[in-house]
Amino acid sequence: MSNFRAMRLLVERSHRLTPAQRALEVQRMAQAWREGRLKLSARTDLRYFWALCAARGMLGDYSDWKGWEQRSPWSARIWRENPYRFPLWDGGPTEKLLLIGEQGVGDEVLFASCIPDVVAVCGAEAVTVETDARLVPVVQRSFGVTARACVWSGQGNNALRATDPQRDDATAWLPLADLLPLFRRNAAAFPGTAYLRADPRRVAEFERYRGYTGVSWRGNNGSYPWQTFDGKQVLSLQYGQRHEEGIPAPDIDLRNDIEGVLALISVLDRVVSVSTAVAHFACALGTQTHVVLAPAESTGIPDDRLNWRWGLGARVSWYRTARVYQTLGEWCQSDVAQRLWSAD
Repeated sequence: MSNFRAMRLLVERSHRLTPAQRALEVQRMAQAWREGRLKLSARTDLRYFWALCAARGMLGDYSDWKGWEQRSPWSARIWRENPYRFPLWDGGPTEKLLLIGEQGVGDEVLFASCIPDVVAVCGAEAVTVETDARLVPVVQRSFGVTARACVWSGQGNNALRATDPQRDDATAWLPLADLLPLFRRNAAAFPGTAYLRADPRRVAEFERYRGYTGVSWRGNNGSYPWQTFDGKQVLSLQYGQRHEEGIPAPDIDLRNDIEGVLALISVLDRVVSVSTAVAHFACALGTQTHVVLAPAESTGIPDDRLNWRWGLGARVSWYRTARVYQTLGEWCQSDVAQRLWSAD
């Protein structure tokens, strides 16, 4: 039944079909399911299994991660052809475990929520995490493990982890994202606690912003005009802010000074953001976070492929401090938005 619900969701949210076509296809699928004619075994497109896995995640079903390995060309390839001399980790004790980050900084932060589970199995001294260079001190401080910078090949969304098959500095390894199928098999497996620690030496720099609301309105997965999140005691967390975007910003590099961004977020009352790294930072620190899903520029609707991170409702398993708004209308009607926009 869970696969049928996921298949139906993919049809219902498809931007390639008209509403009438979606309704007809759902009706056809339901009839085929009742008659036992709807068989996943007939599918040959591996990317469809990734879409199905993402849909199950959107529905809050973590019992089946089949297709997760198809999330990127790199992850799909390493499960067919291990580039290292040491094996992929099976979840048991091992002497030297190498975890390799992947995708964007926000995703690395989300996947890092599983590192405490790994430490419980192997011990902190056995774990090395290769991550974005900007996150190295954060990972070391937050989890007590060894961290070092990843090396990447390619640019942007096409960047892949550059693997060296001659390395022999581990007894097992695993991409960071593949910790999820090991440790997140049901809703109860999500601890929902804060797991990143800001540098206390940096926190003092931002005490003057305590009580403010941090906002980020533009990301790779969709955006809104900056005025959408303007209001009382609002501070910009938007890296690459344009000259005409009028929300005050702190005097730090919001793209590269991640230590500063984390320290700043830790003193804020709340963060309001579209789906971007800022939202993951705030959630992982335990700051009250309001995630307003934005339309992707290519389709004009929230990116279905990415919504496994934020689900279909107001709450999400990954982060207990997050409140998710599926539409801008939901955000505009919220008490938080009304307080933000109200006059002094």
